Amino acid sequence: MDNDALIQRLITGTATPQDQELAAQLTHTDPAFNAAYNEAQDLRAALIKDKSASLKALFNAQETAQNSTPHATKRGVLKYLLPVLAAAAIISFIVLYNSGTGSNELYDTYYEPYRNVMSTTERGAIVEEDLVSRAFYNYDARNYAIAIQQLDSLYNQDPQAIYLFYKANALQGAGDFKQAIALYKKHQQQQDDFYARSRWYLALAYLKDNNLNEAQIILKEIVALKSYNYKNASLLLQEL
Repeated sequence: MDNDALIQRLITGTATPQDQELAAQLTHTDPAFNAAYNEAQDLRAALIKDKSASLKALFNAQETAQNSTPHATKRGVLKYLLPVLAAAAIISFIVLYNSGTGSNELYDTYYEPYRNVMSTTERGAIVEEDLVSRAFYNYDARNYAIAIQQLDSLYNQDPQAIYLFYKANALQGAGDFKQAIALYKKHQQQQDDFYARSRWYLALAYLKDNNLNEAQIILKEIVALKSYNYKNASLLLQEL
């Protein structure tokens, strides 16, 4: 598999489910791939910002020319500017569309399940019989339906906030964004060490749920506090 081609498909939103599954594995097992993928995401965001700024400058220049041109010649100027502006609008649409600026595409670009820090569940390893090991084995394997039940049982037995965080992350991975949002909010009331991480994932869940206003509020807070993933939060804000 050509990792460069895989990263290109991920960045442009043309990745297949098989590509996404492979990428998820590589981000955990291949540091070089993970670094290259993160760099590609940063570069893509920078390119979008630069192209948007160029288009804005073009429209500003048109407005300045129109305001400063004598009335008698304005129609002649516009005659030549209109095709240019129409082309610019088309370019703008193509750039934004192909860059994946829709909320679903942005979510797919920035979302990655939070890593398991609770237990070692390497591929092929024997899974211990305790509930923690089994829950986080299923979490890593993205067997989210089972993991959600097991994490719920863990929290009922031992109400630690970290189990709420991972259950919310599993709900998000399973596509149940409204339940994930509710659980992230419950988790954040406990203000544990995972609070900042929970805020990042809550912002992404709002983004996927098309609640851009709430997503932006949280992202701005993350950037202002320079908390977990604030650099990605800043890039994401620029694309919204």
